[in-house]
Amino acid sequence: MKFIYRAKDKQGNVRTGRVEARSLDTAISILQGYDLIVLEISPEKKITIFDEIFGRKARVSKKIWRFLCANFLLY
Repeated sequence: MKFIYRAKDKQGNVRTGRVEARSLDTAISILQGYDLIVLEISPEKKITIFDEIFGRKARVSKKIWRFLCANFLLY
């Protein structure tokens, strides 16, 4: 999994970035290994092309979904 973090280094500078780890605890351990103090960390959300085009809160009605499946996805 990929995690997005915000952390402080020894000089007090805030750093942000991504880290890949099997779990949240492992991600925190990796960052602590770089002498960072983790302020925030959360799983990176996967964004689909549908989300990019229509927005993340877009909903597709069953009627439209059936139409899309029947005309585009089944061929």
